[in-house]
Amino acid sequence: MNITSNTLIFLFVFFMIVLVPVYSATDEECFTCHEDPELKTGEGKYLFVASEKFLSSVHGRSGISCVDCHSDLHGFENFPHSEKLKSVSCDDCHQRAAEEFIYKNFLFQARQISPNFKQLSLA
Repeated sequence: MNITSNTLIFLFVFFMIVLVPVYSATDEECFTCHEDPELKTGEGKYLFVASEKFLSSVHGRSGISCVDCHSDLHGFENFPHSEKLKSVSCDDCHQRAAEEFIYKNFLFQARQISPNFKQLSLA
C-alpha cells in the first residue's frame, strides 16, 4: 500500500477538524474571576461562585461545566467575557421540574386570589 503525502495531509487535516473539539471555557477559567466574593454586576448583583461547592454539587459531580448552562460562552476565548450573558434556562434539561415550578407558582397565585381554588393534577 503506497500512501502519498497528499493523502497523509488530507487525513491529518480531516482528523484535526473532526477530532479536535471546539474550544470551550473550562470551569477553572470561570473561577478565575467568579471565585472573587466581591465580584458584582454594574447593578450590584453578586456573581461569586464557590468552586468547591459547585464541584461537589450534583451538577459538578455529573461533569456539567459552567458553559453547559451558560451556552453563549461556547467557543468564547477572550476572557473576561462581557458583563451581560443570556439567562440560563434550566428547563432545557429539567422540563418536568420547570413544569412543576410553574404549576406550583400558578397554584400559589391562584390561592392568593381564591383560597378555595381546587388543585389540578400534573399527570
